[in-house]
Amino acid sequence: MNKKTILMCPGPSEVHPEVLLAMAKPLVSHVDPSFFALLDQLQGQLKTIFQTENTCMLLPGTGTSGMEASLINFLDPGDKVLVGVIGHFGDRIRMIAERIGCNVKVVSAPEGKALNPEDVEISIKGFSPKLFACVHAETSTGVLQPLEDIMNICKKYEVLTLVDTVASLGGVNVPVDDLGIDIVYSGSQKCLGCPPGVAPISFSPRAERILESLAPRNYYLDLRLIRKYWLERAYHHTPPVSLFYACNKGFDLIIEEGLINRFERHRKVGLALQKGLEAMGFKLVAEKNVQNPVVTAVYLPAEIEDIKLRKILLEEFGIEIALGIAQLKGKIARFGTMAESARPQNVLYLLSALENILKRYGLFKEGGTDVASSML
Repeated sequence: MNKKTILMCPGPSEVHPEVLLAMAKPLVSHVDPSFFALLDQLQGQLKTIFQTENTCMLLPGTGTSGMEASLINFLDPGDKVLVGVIGHFGDRIRMIAERIGCNVKVVSAPEGKALNPEDVEISIKGFSPKLFACVHAETSTGVLQPLEDIMNICKKYEVLTLVDTVASLGGVNVPVDDLGIDIVYSGSQKCLGCPPGVAPISFSPRAERILESLAPRNYYLDLRLIRKYWLERAYHHTPPVSLFYACNKGFDLIIEEGLINRFERHRKVGLALQKGLEAMGFKLVAEKNVQNPVVTAVYLPAEIEDIKLRKILLEEFGIEIALGIAQLKGKIARFGTMAESARPQNVLYLLSALENILKRYGLFKEGGTDVASSML
């Protein structure tokens, strides 16, 4: 547990030393005036990062707590929900909505592709859902879902919108207000460059009106009560104080870097990795026009067992990657270039390690590291 591992998996990402150091601050009470001041700072930071004027908060728990809160607080049993599924995490939204008791319909895309806006519109016209939900950056496939056309279609039919940005916020442009997203959540441990355990969430005035109109069925993730704590200082639960310190510093670093600069860094490093992998003979899962810059998934050659590849990278090179899940289990490897992990030296080291492994299997194809180096 004490050895240093380079995190090149699609979350958690490498964390800046100043973020780790922030967690060493002395604890204060969650009702201390200084902590309330921190909540105000965090709200302002989140509005900058989400690019919104809407209500913003941090929820306890990882991205899935944001997913569940975003569904259970705005939906009643029997409500019609249309879910755009392009991979495992879109299907998780479907599962939670069904557990709430909603009438759920799925619109999907083939493996490695994004949703077709025309398919979404046809489904909306025929189903008349209350809410449409989708994942922006699907971690299981590396697909980045274009949002503008779909959000415009939802506005046209007055459908409430929910977008999962767990794997994109802080690394890919998510202009919430410009897109008109009603409910959006993320996770602290990916492109935001903070430790796991916190889920940023934001919701529009329209969503707030729906929130107030429904009878609450949950407590810990009741956004009405959590909002009262953030805005009115009414006690609800004890938040993870040290993680909030970490997020405050991590969000500072994002704003200091500048959103445009940060998005460009992630784009450039992710593209270099993808070009390097292709030069080595790997085939990307996602189509190039919807390839996510921060999560890259590749099909593995038949000669290489996925579990053995991960074991070699971890034990011999100290690199953590991820393997396939759900229908892609055993078929692919997944790499993350997020936050502090999205650095040129990490990409070059990963490609060098992969070249070393390919040589053992007689599959080496020269040029991967050279291609990436030329782009970095």
